[in-house]
Amino acid sequence: RGNGGVSCKSSTVTLVRCRISGNSASNGGGVSGDENSSLRLTECTITGNTAGNNGGGLYFSADYSSTSSCVVTDCTISFNRASYGGGFYFSSPRSTVTRCTVTGNRAGSGAGLYYYYCSTATLAGCTIADNQATGDGGGVHLSGSSTNLTECNITGNSARSGGGIGLGSSQPMLKSCSIDSNTATQGGALYCYSSQPTLVSCALRGNHADEGGGLYCDDYSSPKLFSSLVTHNRARNGGGLALSRSTSSELIECFMADNVAEQHGGGMYVSYGFSVRLTLCTLSANSASYGGGIHCYSASATLVECTVVQNEAIYHGGGVYSGDFSGVSVVDSILAGNRALRGGAVYGRYPVTLTQCLISRNSALQDGGGLCLPEYGGDILHSSTLTYNEAPEGGAISARSAQVVNTIIAYNSSGIHHPPGSGPSTLRNSCVWGNDEYNFSGMDDPTGTDGNISADPRVVGGHLLPDSPCIDAGDNSAVTLRHDFDGELRVPDGRVDIGADEFHPPIVQGRLVFTHYRGEVPFVAEFFFAGVPVPRVVMLDPDGGFVLADIPWEPFAFSVKPLSYLRRVVVLDPTQGNIMDLVVPLTNGDVDGDNEVTLFDFSWLVAAFGSVPGEDNWNPTADLNGDGEVTLLDFSILVESLGAIGDE
Repeated sequence: RGNGGVSCKSSTVTLVRCRISGNSASNGGGVSGDENSSLRLTECTITGNTAGNNGGGLYFSADYSSTSSCVVTDCTISFNRASYGGGFYFSSPRSTVTRCTVTGNRAGSGAGLYYYYCSTATLAGCTIADNQATGDGGGVHLSGSSTNLTECNITGNSARSGGGIGLGSSQPMLKSCSIDSNTATQGGALYCYSSQPTLVSCALRGNHADEGGGLYCDDYSSPKLFSSLVTHNRARNGGGLALSRSTSSELIECFMADNVAEQHGGGMYVSYGFSVRLTLCTLSANSASYGGGIHCYSASATLVECTVVQNEAIYHGGGVYSGDFSGVSVVDSILAGNRALRGGAVYGRYPVTLTQCLISRNSALQDGGGLCLPEYGGDILHSSTLTYNEAPEGGAISARSAQVVNTIIAYNSSGIHHPPGSGPSTLRNSCVWGNDEYNFSGMDDPTGTDGNISADPRVVGGHLLPDSPCIDAGDNSAVTLRHDFDGELRVPDGRVDIGADEFHPPIVQGRLVFTHYRGEVPFVAEFFFAGVPVPRVVMLDPDGGFVLADIPWEPFAFSVKPLSYLRRVVVLDPTQGNIMDLVVPLTNGDVDGDNEVTLFDFSWLVAAFGSVPGEDNWNPTADLNGDGEVTLLDFSILVESLGAIGDE
């Protein structure tokens, strides 16, 4: 017992269906192997062992020149203890752990597993749960390692840093891993120190930390996330992600939603020299005091083809907050339905550049429903479209000074507001029209000078209609991109259009009819096209109005299935040109999302009956009429649609 359960030295050992428990040693309380050994464990249970130093359950160490290996398959490693690696400790380039359960282990660092300079180690199909570390890496800790983690479930672990995974000077690859419900002071799911992790198709859900509920990176780390989910995480700063200190990160096709920060950056907090680029990402329903979607402080962020929707800040920057000494650039993106005290979509203490953006239906309680740019000036708004934004002052824009070029500002509660003492703003080749209270406040009306016009821009869903006066009315010298918001050629016929959209026929202009719905129409909807695997995110006007651009000159079909409505497939033939005034009625009642209205939907309604947002049994899809509570009115809608089946 005092020398460990099984000690493998200069030999090959295979253990099958063994139970190793209650042993202790300096290294490898349960099982140990050295650099001249090979270990094979299959369907074993290693439990209740203790190591004074490394590897409470199993310890395996071999240098890079050794051919030794350790393979652990279908084993349970539980309730072991050590200083490092409560369950496992590996210091070997050739270790493989597959389909194992690692649970209830304790350690200073790496309570579940500790990898020390392991270049080609593999961890696949494992469950790593309820392990506790007083230092780093509640579930897994990597030091100087390039371990590959595939299809692992890392849940319920805790640590000081990296509740799920802690990284130090490591470059792991994580594929299809779920990291959920972990807790830490820094990095609830994942903590990075001088590390370069790559996450592909991973999910970081329901993790908690003081800094970086989902992920925290520090000291020259460079994380990359592809096609990953970051949802329902909480922290003081960086509810989803917190990235700090002189390095860079890239996120592509990631979805960050329902994350909460008490202070800064509900979806993401970027600070102290960090540079982040988001491409084709969605930030939705995140919240914070400052920067509901993303908050930058002394850092830079670039958002390209992103959707920033329904984020909320108690104070400033519902969607985006650009803090002191920061630089934020937003390109070809939708910012819709965000809310704040100031700057519903964007708040900029330091200059912000927005190019070819659709900014719609955002709101602020004080000023800048769309954009609030109150501090240093130098903000740039190029070829963008601002519609249906609301605030007591500057429904569209409240700015100290800004350059506004080739931009549409229309249908907002008010237009551009210059607070007293502001510097001059420059407007060129822009259309400001039809804003309820005023088009301009605190500045001269520039209409009729420098190519500025004031006429109904004829815009639906951020797109120009065929009779828009904004067609061929822009300034070519301000064009910085070859293609418009939809990917169509920016200057096809000699002169650029005003706004984010360059008009190219044919288009489809229509309206989704949300039957029996009292709430606010969704800010965006996903349209699926036959033969195209990725849906197109389309912005909706308050009445459900939309435009489909970049469509073929031949018959095609699209489908749409928002909220609790059945899927509707529409077949169109644009061979004769634009299709205008299309009406698409939708059938309500699909609570469980299976594209049918059945008794299963009835049972979901029963489970949510009487609930309102914030209660445990609240289900937003059960609120069929969108009034913020599940009542008998929702049952009546379901009864009316019972038996209906959506299009396939």
